Amino acid sequence: MKGYLFTTLTVLMFLSLFLTTYYFSGKSLAISRSDIRAAKTATLFDDAAGDVAGLQDLHASVEKTGFRTLVSFSDRVPAAWDIPASADGYAAFVNSTYAEETGSRLVLDCGNLSNRSVALEHMVYPLNYSWGWSNASKKTVWLKNVSSGYGLQGLNITLDFRDDSISDDIWLEAENFTADMGIPADDADASQEVYMLDFNGLSTVVDVPLSLNYTLWVRVRADNADKNFTVEVAGRNSTRFDIRDPVATGPYFRWYNETQVIFNMTAGKKTVKVIPDPSSGTESVDVVLLSTRYLDPPNEPPITPPADPFQAGNESGGSLPLSINALFANVNYSFYAADAAETGHSTWNMTFDDGDSARLAFGAQPAPGSMLLQFNNETNSSFGRVNATAAFAATAQTVYADSGCTLRKDDPIARTNRLWLAIG
Repeated sequence: MKGYLFTTLTVLMFLSLFLTTYYFSGKSLAISRSDIRAAKTATLFDDAAGDVAGLQDLHASVEKTGFRTLVSFSDRVPAAWDIPASADGYAAFVNSTYAEETGSRLVLDCGNLSNRSVALEHMVYPLNYSWGWSNASKKTVWLKNVSSGYGLQGLNITLDFRDDSISDDIWLEAENFTADMGIPADDADASQEVYMLDFNGLSTVVDVPLSLNYTLWVRVRADNADKNFTVEVAGRNSTRFDIRDPVATGPYFRWYNETQVIFNMTAGKKTVKVIPDPSSGTESVDVVLLSTRYLDPPNEPPITPPADPFQAGNESGGSLPLSINALFANVNYSFYAADAAETGHSTWNMTFDDGDSARLAFGAQPAPGSMLLQFNNETNSSFGRVNATAAFAATAQTVYADSGCTLRKDDPIARTNRLWLAIG
């Protein structure tokens, strides 16, 4: 009898244990499923935001320190593919296949990202700046101040054009040099119809933008009198130019570079001098030209200087630290100013050796404290990448960089929100 009772109690005990375990297991599973829904929702939004950044080829980040908030954008210019078509295709994928695979009801709206012709602003909240394009081709890109105040504390821009090379010309009109004696003389055949005559020396300071080899050319008014001079660049003399045409029936202008002088230049300010030989007769110089490329300089009046492939013009007088780095296949360019003018018009014009070009402007274009990059790749389909980091005052608020898209999830844990390129 005791054996039967023991057996019965044992069975009842294990049955009770099984039921208790099953009950708590079921409750735990239900709780876990509820917790997973929230995590799954967050993951879906993060995944979609990353995909939207990829289809735009635009990436952003936010970094906060104790003193500053840094917002960075990395963008390919021009666009590598049809962004509106890609946005439409991705929205269709999210709303159907992706929704089915995740067991969710999803609706992705990419707004103006799906439009080929309108401007698109990627707003940075609450800093009131935006990263934008004039249209989806991304041939005009900006970092724009959209508020009445500037707010910017510094801007660092890197332009990566390492698939292209660039050249530079330094065209110096002799009449613009500081002269020891000498007079500016008028002549319709001279560049800008003026040249320098009968001087003891000429001197000027130029800002060389690129560390490259520059070849020297001079344009001189020649006749049957001896003209002997050297050109000094950054303390180095060229070999002497000996200019005389014994059979000349009258004066005329021509270019000389028979000495084949090449100056290995570093970027920065350099002094250029024209120094006559003591035995020389009356000097007459029209233009001094330094060029990193082979040129056939214009010689038929009116003389027009060739378009300079690299032109830089900064307007100071403000208080913004501005740093620019342009990377090319054959050289790098660097610029820094602690006093860039936020309401000025600082510009950098770059024409690549293949004929494509980029123009970077800072200041009042398209608004005070803004950056504008215009890219033209119609000659050889060049492309590049612009990386910009804007520094703002430290903020305790969360900073959001908008992607331009909204995702809606219609589930028991529903959510509708913008997709953010960056949060910090």
